[in-house]
Amino acid sequence: MASIPKFTLGLAAGAALAYYFDPVSGRGRRTRLRDQLKAEARDAVDQAGRKARYQAGRLKGAVHEFVAGGTDVPADDAELLQKIRSEAIGPSGLDTEDVDLVVEGGTVVIRTGDLPDAALDDLLRRIAAVTGVTAVHTRAA
Repeated sequence: MASIPKFTLGLAAGAALAYYFDPVSGRGRRTRLRDQLKAEARDAVDQAGRKARYQAGRLKGAVHEFVAGGTDVPADDAELLQKIRSEAIGPSGLDTEDVDLVVEGGTVVIRTGDLPDAALDDLLRRIAAVTGVTAVHTRAA
């Protein structure tokens, strides 16, 4: 029973040898096989390099998150102003034209028109909660 698989394995090995060492076409087949194996090896190395670069980028991002404490501090006052408009004013239901904002060095100066005190207090609380805001001041319009 064990001799049948050995026989088939020997038969397959013999056929492969005859195929690749054929005097007429064997040289071209061996060359093609060598080229294909080289290409597979190159592709494997390239894929390993891509995965290594991807993981290095993930690690770099994780280190940045750890060092920065996960804060998303805006780069400048214009970016902070946009962040305040999207995070504080937009969800409050107010129109952005009802509120005039000036941002200078993280300090927000807000000028409001006819906002009720409750809406103004809620808006001030929302603006103060935005990351990057250091102080909030109100001025009458």
